[in-house]
Parts: sequence; C-alpha cells; structure tokens
Amino acid sequence: MGSESDRQPVPENPRQYVCPSCRLHLLSWTSHTNTVEMFHKVALWSDFWTGDVRLICQYCLGATEILPTVLVDLLRQRYGFHIPTPTPSPPGPRRS
Repeated sequence: MGSESDRQPVPENPRQYVCPSCRLHLLSWTSHTNTVEMFHKVALWSDFWTGDVRLICQYCLGATEILPTVLVDLLRQRYGFHIPTPTPSPPGPRRS
C-alpha cells in the first residue's frame, strides 16, 4: 500500500473562458494534455504597457481575464494567433 506522497495528482478539469459581456463560452483549455477547444470566434489582445494577453470575443468585443503565458503560446503555435508588435513611426512630418 503506497503512501499519500506516491499518489499521482488528479488532473484538473478544463479551464473555461467565458465572455464577461455576452456570456458566450469562448474556449476551454486542459493544461496537462494541451487540449484547446474553441466554441466561438476569438482574437488575442495584448496590453501595451504590461504585455498581459486576453481573449477578445468577436461577437461583442468583450475581453476575458488575463491568459496564462502557456495558453497564449499554445494558441499561437496551434492556431497561428499573432499579436502584432507596434512599429515605431519615423520622426518628422507625416506624409499624406
């Protein structure tokens, strides 16, 4: 009979991401199996100052809580989600 420390931890349930505005179920993620299921159109949004990334609901443009870096990397790898980096504009007057 094994001790308590020999037992494998129970896998977590999938983490659910729901739009706080329209309440659509956007995505579910199971971290230990790297499984992602998308239920509605979403995009990634990154805060300019902090770099925090959130899911944006394409139905109503509501933003979820901050996503873990592991999930962001997985979405970029599997689905090609990209957060564009702002390119600085050249100094001088703007051209028309």
